[in-house]
Amino acid sequence: MGLSLFLASATYGQTDSMANKAHFSDIYVLFGNFGGQAIGVSYNTALQLAPQSVRLANPLGYQATDWNYDNNQTFTFVGQIGIKLPKKRFHTLAPTLRLGLMYNQGTVLANAISKRTRVRTDSLTNSQGAVVRYVDRVNRETIVTNYQIDELYADANLTYSINQRGRFSMFLGIGVGIGAFFNSNTDVVYTNTAYTSEYALNDRFETNTNFSTEEYEQENFRNDPGFAAMAYLPVGLDFKLGKKNEAWQKAHVFVEFRPGVQIRQFPEANYTVFGQFVAGHLGFRIQI
Repeated sequence: MGLSLFLASATYGQTDSMANKAHFSDIYVLFGNFGGQAIGVSYNTALQLAPQSVRLANPLGYQATDWNYDNNQTFTFVGQIGIKLPKKRFHTLAPTLRLGLMYNQGTVLANAISKRTRVRTDSLTNSQGAVVRYVDRVNRETIVTNYQIDELYADANLTYSINQRGRFSMFLGIGVGIGAFFNSNTDVVYTNTAYTSEYALNDRFETNTNFSTEEYEQENFRNDPGFAAMAYLPVGLDFKLGKKNEAWQKAHVFVEFRPGVQIRQFPEANYTVFGQFVAGHLGFRIQI
């Protein structure tokens, strides 16, 4: 009841005269995920991002290794004001211009290198005394570099709704963002994992057991701010919470996806990244 009274007092219906002139129409709040995978970079780029790193300074014997970057999700928050544009200039469609800010936080660059050292500890023989299996003690040293940022964009998009008077409606449009990232830092994580490896002479298949972490070390370095920009296509589905109650009809929940392209400029490495992304959001909209 209290929320209904608030919405009723804070909102008003659109009239025919308002449809023919621009006016503030909505407040948007969105939470979600930006992208979902850090971009893998070379060892040389990682060293430029953290030139003071003791671990990265001695790459002898290390090789590039596959690393799972999929868990480097980037959190995103968007706040916007909607401006309904004049219907008469767009025929029967009345687009909404959404202006606001987008904030992202997460890991955007990553590198991983590793090396292995083997020491023979035992050999297994058959009844005739022939060696059939070997037992090694293996040390796997890994250095993972992660570049993390906070990012702020001036965000603007123009969206068109289909069936906007209905309870369910779809929308699509085009958007751009221009901004910068700050609070940038590079983490360099060194781990030395030991395990026992057992294998046959001409068999590549190994049985690995007795894993233990022998050494763990983390370095952290501050980085300079940088420039970022993006272009995207917002598309989504909007659901009106109220069916009969006028106040609740002003409240909406929606899902929105933003496939797009992005550019970031990293000053220390003189490195520019052009990438693709798909941002997913859960949003709340209140008509004003």
